[in-house]
Amino acid sequence: MRGTTTMIHLYGLFKLWAGHEDSTSDYPYGSRRVCWNDSMKNSHKLREACPCCGTKPQEAFSRYQKHYLKCLNCGLYFSSIPKNQVNTYQKYAENFQREWRGEGREEVLAEVLAQLNFKSPGTLLDIGCSGGLMLIMANELGWDVSGVEPGMRKGVWAYEDVRTRISQTIDAAGGEGEFNAVTVVNVVDQVAEPWVLLKQSAQKLADDGVMIIRIPNFTVQLIIHKLAALFPGKFGSALLSSVVIHEFGLSRKALAFMLGQAGCSDVRFMLSMPSSGDTYHQGKRHVLLKRLVRGLAKVLRLFSFGHVILTPSMLVTARKTVRT
Repeated sequence: MRGTTTMIHLYGLFKLWAGHEDSTSDYPYGSRRVCWNDSMKNSHKLREACPCCGTKPQEAFSRYQKHYLKCLNCGLYFSSIPKNQVNTYQKYAENFQREWRGEGREEVLAEVLAQLNFKSPGTLLDIGCSGGLMLIMANELGWDVSGVEPGMRKGVWAYEDVRTRISQTIDAAGGEGEFNAVTVVNVVDQVAEPWVLLKQSAQKLADDGVMIIRIPNFTVQLIIHKLAALFPGKFGSALLSSVVIHEFGLSRKALAFMLGQAGCSDVRFMLSMPSSGDTYHQGKRHVLLKRLVRGLAKVLRLFSFGHVILTPSMLVTARKTVRT
């Protein structure tokens, strides 16, 4: 725990030093609150049960006047009042070109592709593919690629080489059981119903196919959030504004539950390093911060024999259960 606290203190200090502004926005770089199909329309009623499994939740924490609840059954954290997540492509569509063509993104995507330990490349579906950078990188490795991006606006921002391979809905992207691999990078916690998205993604997988998810490490994000309350003033604000928690907080328990319900097994969690580049053009100090976090995370993981995952994001892998 001492190592965890030290790392988080340094993270907050460097955020402050890098000039990270306090913000009341959960996601200052553009909204990814998108509706992936017509069934994912939420009401504004106060949630009285877990939206994933139906169990009565308990209070967990508050953030920027938003209250979060926790389900003791499936492990999901969620906002007590759901936001309207329908027809909100515009802000996201205007920002994803900057996000996913930014410096250092290749590192993140290469890390995801490195988990595909197949004897030979097959078919790959990237859900939330933005401009198609993952598709280009996977195609260069020999994969037959397809993508899904509901904010694409007919592919206007996509790389020319892959525009025709991108669909706006999951249903339109190939048939059931068509893909050997499905990748979902920085998407699952930001859609209207993550459990539905994972089920739809798993349906696209062939038997024994692999799903790879990159997602904020909710355990680390929640620790930073709680520590921020202990520090008044600018330091506490810097810690709080560095936290990435959207409508849902997906703990390891929640992810394992959802993937199991989707028909997947052999769920594994591992480090996902921040990119070393200045993706959002925040300056050299921000780049130094990210490199410091990368180094500390590697050291802690090494000395814990792989049991301590303290990066802001993590990778999750799962296999489609073979049907008998």
